[in-house]
Amino acid sequence: MGIHTPVQPPHQVSSNDQTALDLADFSDLGEAISDQLDHDAQSSPDDVGALLSAHLAEIKHISTASKVPNCAYERRIVYIDTEGRFTILCLIWAPGACTPIHGHAAWGVVGVKSGSISNISYCKNHDDDGSTTLSPTCITVAKPGTVVAVSADPDCIHALHNHTGDAAVSIHIYGMDLSQDQYAINIVHGPEPYQH
Repeated sequence: MGIHTPVQPPHQVSSNDQTALDLADFSDLGEAISDQLDHDAQSSPDDVGALLSAHLAEIKHISTASKVPNCAYERRIVYIDTEGRFTILCLIWAPGACTPIHGHAAWGVVGVKSGSISNISYCKNHDDDGSTTLSPTCITVAKPGTVVAVSADPDCIHALHNHTGDAAVSIHIYGMDLSQDQYAINIVHGPEPYQH
């Protein structure tokens, strides 16, 4: 089955080209998560994060030499649970790439495989005129081996950014089936935090 690729927000590329990935690495992780959810349907994102931490070193064959334009990132679906409970994506980040400011429609777990990714957190400000603005509250930097779980909260607002001059790779696991629209996980609140 082909993966539907929707119109992309700026600075994002989708790819069905799996030639630079060893999908067996992701199958092992996907099966471990499926087994966990079969055993305990109420497993938390932290439980899934522990599985990603245990498997992150085993994911070996990811090339950052893809055709990702400068300041962009590429999303590749690498595993979809047969029961639709979760999807695993591999993101390849060119130097300077950043996401739109967003929240999430489902739980998620993110692990940095290589390079460095910054997480910029935001809070909503309700202005006197009834409008809402966003203010950055903190920036944390995730290095290889870092795994973070996020809740299903549209108001847990953040953006991710490869602030370095080198490519980066991250593995994202989201608690929903993204086979028809891999961007359905994101609830976009604003443009990229950085303009290039």
